Amino acid sequence: MRAICQPQPADQEGEQILPLQDRPYFRLGDNDENRHRILMLAVSSADWIAQRKGEIRELSLVVNGIAMFANQSSRQEDLESTYEISLRILYVTDAYLKSDIHKQDRNRPWRLLCWNHCIIATRTGNVELARKACDRIIQEAEEFFSQGMRHARNGQLPIQCRNIIAAYYRMYSVDRHSRPSDCPDHSQCSSGDALH
Repeated sequence: MRAICQPQPADQEGEQILPLQDRPYFRLGDNDENRHRILMLAVSSADWIAQRKGEIRELSLVVNGIAMFANQSSRQEDLESTYEISLRILYVTDAYLKSDIHKQDRNRPWRLLCWNHCIIATRTGNVELARKACDRIIQEAEEFFSQGMRHARNGQLPIQCRNIIAAYYRMYSVDRHSRPSDCPDHSQCSSGDALH
């Protein structure tokens, strides 16, 4: 006798769960409390899929949820937890989404997931996490590191991560050739390559 509810692989569950959350989210309008709950559910669902080595084929709400968690977090432990969740999701995202064929769309979910992952890592203040995250986003690096330098210059990054962003900025930034130095105060940088 066949069971009524048979277990399915996690990626098949994800194909059903994540799009179902998408519909009510956009119908809620300005109901922030319920939208917040749906984003929490989307991230939890994606993490569940990731932990079971499923494949995630829908990222929009997941990316918004990760950004929401990161923006609401200031404690290092919370940011590191969000970093780990985003890392698991990065690894199990569908190959088609990772191929990122719509590069002209600045708001494509894969790009935003990569950026959010790196932003979260730098906000933790953990140099090793920041370095690993920066290495992962090389394909999106030019614009990201230019913006990262603006945040570093404004003091919006922990000081221990500023030099990492400065180093990647020198390697990959679009506008690195338009400035005489990467450092906001040339006198404080040895050979113009670090932020203080």
